[in-house]
Amino acid sequence: MIEVKNITYSYPNSDSKALNDLSVTIQDQQWIALVGHNGSGKSTIARVIDGLVEGYQGEVTVNGMPLNDDTVWDIRDQIGFVFQNPDNQFVGATVQDDVAFGLENRNVPRPEMVERVQQALEVVGMNEFATREPSSLSGGQKQRVALAGAIALQPKILILDEATSMLDPQGRQEMLEILKQMKQRFELTIIMITHDLSETAMADRVLLMNHGQLVADAQPEKLFARTQVIKDNGLELPYSEQLKEQLAVAGIDLPRDYMNEDRMVEWLWDKLN
Repeated sequence: MIEVKNITYSYPNSDSKALNDLSVTIQDQQWIALVGHNGSGKSTIARVIDGLVEGYQGEVTVNGMPLNDDTVWDIRDQIGFVFQNPDNQFVGATVQDDVAFGLENRNVPRPEMVERVQQALEVVGMNEFATREPSSLSGGQKQRVALAGAIALQPKILILDEATSMLDPQGRQEMLEILKQMKQRFELTIIMITHDLSETAMADRVLLMNHGQLVADAQPEKLFARTQVIKDNGLELPYSEQLKEQLAVAGIDLPRDYMNEDRMVEWLWDKLN
């Protein structure tokens, strides 16, 4: 469990608060979507949890361990972090070397290291690219390798900071499906930072942030129903929800529960035939 209590933080040379008395609790094995426009504080709180930010007020506890100078490395051992641009994380000459890098830093015995690397690449569907240079991969493939590097460390918590923002729609959907499978297989707690609400449908909870504060904490379909709150905080409804609004104006009533674009097409096809 992750407990964040009354966190306040301002970046150096800034008069505004990146986080303003923020408190939230995340249960084990929950999938949390952390959303908000640029500058809302969503990436900052993720970095606080991972011990990458110092000088804040308040308390952070990860799996019963208070975050401080003495515990920060033990807490980081429990967290895998995947950033927006995978190129910034690559250090190995080959895909398998890159996935093994974190394990080498932790002095994992070589037989175990080889096994973990193979398993991680298998999970993300990149086994056949093990000996390729990371620079030769597509954007989606690079992000899968970055994900494999995090999973090889066997974290309890996986944080993804806009990790799908550089992918095309198909690549994003493939990444979300991989995350869903990984969560079930490894019993992960996932914190996914995004500004795209369409990516939050698989989450257990969506935390909407603005001005360093928590504006809403709800299940995806319940948050999508609060259209004015979403718009007031600088975000766009998923396309399927925008279409649902337009169809309602035209007198076509759709189910209240959230439907992605594929499900909506199926529903409309059945309705109109």
